[in-house]
Amino acid sequence: MGTDGTSKRVARLRNPVAGGKKIPPGGIVGQRRRDRTSLKHIETQRGVADRAGDEHAVARLRARADAFWQVRTEQERKLLRVGGIVVGLGLFYSLLIDPALSGRAALHKSLPELHQQAAEMQNMAREAQALQGQNNIAPTPMTRDNLNAGLAARGLNPQSVNVTGEYAKVQFNGAQYAGVVAWLDAIRVESRIAVVDASFTAQDAPGVVNGSLTLRQGAR
Repeated sequence: MGTDGTSKRVARLRNPVAGGKKIPPGGIVGQRRRDRTSLKHIETQRGVADRAGDEHAVARLRARADAFWQVRTEQERKLLRVGGIVVGLGLFYSLLIDPALSGRAALHKSLPELHQQAAEMQNMAREAQALQGQNNIAPTPMTRDNLNAGLAARGLNPQSVNVTGEYAKVQFNGAQYAGVVAWLDAIRVESRIAVVDASFTAQDAPGVVNGSLTLRQGAR
């Protein structure tokens, strides 16, 4: 009996078993390493999935932007380009020049106004599209007197107004930007006068700009 008991104890030491459960190869340390490897693999797969989702979202937004641009008419594209130029100039002034003069607080104050200006340009483009369905009634011919009368009605005093054929050149110094936009919208609806080229420079006073406009009557 003593010899049999000793043999069994030696067998247990050579092949340890705890409650019928075998210790995995490598022991507890090996199991922990395998767990960490599995977690790293899961995190890698999640990262790949997140990057794929971001790329898909960017591609979808780009496709929507391309589709929006393709259905615009040439006149709408011109108006949108003008709006982009105005917003770009405003952002350039607000982000680079104004902080050096007025500081960070003045910059944050001017950003809402720039967003409003962009929204006004987009509204003008949508209205231009709606006008395409109207009857082709000949508008009142564009003259220097007609342009000056419309400007005066909105409290605008241009530096110069020159009309040559179906084109006109208007220059402003210290004009209210909102008034200029309202006047452009009115002559577009009433006389079919469109903006061919525009250049604005923001001044120190909020909403005040120097500008140069090239207009054309009957532009499509």
